Amino acid sequence: MGLFGSSKIDGDELQQCLAYWEAQNKVIAFQTKEADLYNNAMVKYGNSISQNPSAASEACEAANRLSQAATEVLRRHNEIKNVPTVALAVHGAWRATLFANEAWASATAAAIEVMSRGMSPNMAYVQQFVKEYKKAWRQTQDEDKKFLKRLKVSGEDIARITRATTPDAAEDWQPQPSDARLAAVFDQIKEDLVGDSESRIVLLKDKEWSQIDGDACRITNFTPLGSVVDSEGKVRAMDMTTPYASIIIENRKLGKNIMGYITHKIDFRHLWAAFRERTLREDEEVIIFWTTKNYKRFIVGSPMMPKLLVWVCPKGAFEIMTDDTYKPELTGAERFEAMRPIAEWKPDVMK
Repeated sequence: MGLFGSSKIDGDELQQCLAYWEAQNKVIAFQTKEADLYNNAMVKYGNSISQNPSAASEACEAANRLSQAATEVLRRHNEIKNVPTVALAVHGAWRATLFANEAWASATAAAIEVMSRGMSPNMAYVQQFVKEYKKAWRQTQDEDKKFLKRLKVSGEDIARITRATTPDAAEDWQPQPSDARLAAVFDQIKEDLVGDSESRIVLLKDKEWSQIDGDACRITNFTPLGSVVDSEGKVRAMDMTTPYASIIIENRKLGKNIMGYITHKIDFRHLWAAFRERTLREDEEVIIFWTTKNYKRFIVGSPMMPKLLVWVCPKGAFEIMTDDTYKPELTGAERFEAMRPIAEWKPDVMK
């Protein structure tokens, strides 16, 4: 630190900062490209959603893509490695902004789905996310200016990075098919989400979930149903009646492709943390235990209580937990380590 200000950034440190700024700008270029696609679709179809089924379908497709892209943007931001110390403030500001963007995109997709069915969405619900996003964006722009001012980079470096990170330079990306991604908000069962006879099993109420009380279940799909967790960690529900999310699980007793609904705020918050706030790697899987048997002493279970233990485990942990014949070469401590959770969440009312 100099006598009258911050120490000069040069050499390898400067190059690391420029590499970080370029990586972050590539993420934002991707976000900008996807936002442009959505805006173009809304200009073309937005005014006809309620009257024209074809326009409604195109608008829902665009909104679904926007929602998935927002999640992809946050994932790419989280994967930026070796963030320089001097960039921590701007990096954190971008993270808050991208969380707010994901929340807004999810709420927007749900609202457009509502409109496509001839109903009136709660636009005040969407507007609160717009407001939060704009506030976070302004704060991020201030931090970005401070960061560049601290670097004292040349116009040539800025021009080079800007050319390399324009929306046109962002690579092509394709979202997952949108069929039934949001339709579960309105249909209790969407058979096109899953593909075999086991898909008819639905777990919504406690009496349905109780048949697998305490059993390990592997989640193969997590779909928020209009609910989000905002940048302050608060759960925002679309309404008072829709489940927070749907999940597709695999269970030794019931089989594969079981549809489950998440109806408690705390359980949803923990699943959101596992799937959205951290990046689930290819060598990891999420395992849950629905149970009413693990509450602390003197706490009586009820339909109003959270029920899920949520674990992120090494891939293959589910088979080790449920099949003693799987990988018999793993024994003792080695077998325990192969299924031990990497991260876990449980309600405060549980032991």
